[in-house]
Amino acid sequence: MPGPRDILDLLARASADPTQDLGTPALARMAGWSDAHLHRDFVRVAGETPKAWTTRVRLASAAERLRTEDASIEDVALRSGFASHATFTRAVRRAWDTTPTALREGPSAPAHAPCLGLYHLSLKPRSNAMSLQIQLVERAPQPVLQMRREVPHDGLQQAMAECLPAVFAHCQQHGIQMAGPPFTRYLDMSRGFFTIEAGMPVVGGEGAGEILAGELPGGRVAVAIHEGPYDTLGATHSALEAWVKAQGLEPSGGPWESYLTDPGSTPDPADWRTEVCLPVG
Repeated sequence: MPGPRDILDLLARASADPTQDLGTPALARMAGWSDAHLHRDFVRVAGETPKAWTTRVRLASAAERLRTEDASIEDVALRSGFASHATFTRAVRRAWDTTPTALREGPSAPAHAPCLGLYHLSLKPRSNAMSLQIQLVERAPQPVLQMRREVPHDGLQQAMAECLPAVFAHCQQHGIQMAGPPFTRYLDMSRGFFTIEAGMPVVGGEGAGEILAGELPGGRVAVAIHEGPYDTLGATHSALEAWVKAQGLEPSGGPWESYLTDPGSTPDPADWRTEVCLPVG
């Protein structure tokens, strides 16, 4: 059975050129699997269908080109893998309820749906030397929508796979604007269990049921940028805690991780960037 690394390797090859054939049969041939095998394991690992992923990667490419190039919309569409101007326009309207022209002229491009199924994958860590930069910054409180779970260590990945897509879907269904990348906050890590809150920063919006409104705390925050696979995040958390202690400071709450890189569009774990934050008193 293909694992996360196999799917990431496939995404890396496929996303290198969004103009190539990225239909399920083509991806299956690229991977050397059957169509059904490819579709089943792609959804299991990535959390979305190959078609949804392909459209999202092409939209991301097109949105970037619209903002940075003077090419015509038709040329942008074709160079991003869409069959025509009309196909591209329909995809933009379905995804963001706008037009390519408005997307180009607007103040900023809309946020792209992250490939939520790929966060906190269990991967074999790479042995990379890491030079960690840590800063003490002032942050304003950030409103969020989130879900809370108490899970054993080996249940963390499953909890995130449940919480992040649910919060994202709630935001999409209720027209709530997201204000940053997905996050996980660790409220308690004792007794062999994690108490976590996982969700999305938002601009306003209300929760429902298990989805709760809250905030990431403001004030002084020690911040480190972790580069590499999620499996090695523990070392960054430890380094951040040691740095805070060396500065004569004390943590004033649980740390959190903000996943700056979408693994679906940047499949190489060596290129993933995660912001690790620890509030201090």
